[in-house]
Amino acid sequence: MFRQFLSVSIALLIFNVLNAQNVNFRAVLDTNNLMIGDQAKIKLIFKSDKKLEVRFPAVPDSIGKIEFLARTNIDTSNLNNAFQLSQSFVITCFDSGVYSLPPFEAAYNNGDSFVTVQSNLVQLKFNTMKVDTASGFKDIKPPAEIPFSIWDYIYYIIAGLVVLLGIGIGYFLVKKYHKSKLLIDGYDPHIDPHIIALEALKQLDNEKLWQKGSVKTYHIRLSDIVRTYIERRFSFIAMEMTTAEIISSLQEIKLSSNLINDLKNTLSIADLAKFAKYSPLPDENSFCMNSSLDFVRSTARQSQVAVPETTGGTE
Repeated sequence: MFRQFLSVSIALLIFNVLNAQNVNFRAVLDTNNLMIGDQAKIKLIFKSDKKLEVRFPAVPDSIGKIEFLARTNIDTSNLNNAFQLSQSFVITCFDSGVYSLPPFEAAYNNGDSFVTVQSNLVQLKFNTMKVDTASGFKDIKPPAEIPFSIWDYIYYIIAGLVVLLGIGIGYFLVKKYHKSKLLIDGYDPHIDPHIIALEALKQLDNEKLWQKGSVKTYHIRLSDIVRTYIERRFSFIAMEMTTAEIISSLQEIKLSSNLINDLKNTLSIADLAKFAKYSPLPDENSFCMNSSLDFVRSTARQSQVAVPETTGGTE
């Protein structure tokens, strides 16, 4: 009986020993001599000759002063008919010294229960920069001087020239556009502007718009005729300017103050009629026509000998 029990015990022991030899769990470092702050890789590898149910160790974010910065997922592979599990970690330390990582523990199912297996002990050394205290302290080196080269700024120079060119082209186009605005449809630049203006005022006066109740239309057309004449005669955009701006520009030309005051009153009355629903009196309507005629005749180019006469302000 004892002999049978001894035989069974020896057989079980031999089986366990053989079974244990088929499992291997180790920790592998890519380097163990580093400067503080440097990073190393440690890999946990579990191997067996057949596929097993394995519980990998739960590694914390730090062990002592060793910090685990990153980790991979557990990788499963079959290599040379061997079952293998592996997981890699990136570690570092910011204090100098020699550090030991305790053995990691994994567990595998041997069929009856989970058996614990430990990895090997891992040691790392983190070094600091050696300081030569015998040579004393030294000043910090001044910033290095880089020799000037125009090629370092060539792109900025090109960009600046492009911007200046764009501004110049834009200015030219704006001036050209403004000049073309003076030549409205149907305008013949070979005909002096005062001739066209006087004919337009004569036609407006003959239509007797304000006498028929169309006061606002009368002043809109009167104002447009005068502004168009000013644009063509003095070459500034009167159609796009306020009455105050037009008067200010004409004052710079040093025209007669009485002439400018009458024109100011004419354009102001027209503005009130157009925008403020103001209804000018008959005398004001006649005044606006007469002052417009007087302004055109008085500012006509001196090269013209004859200025067409019209009768304005018909009631």
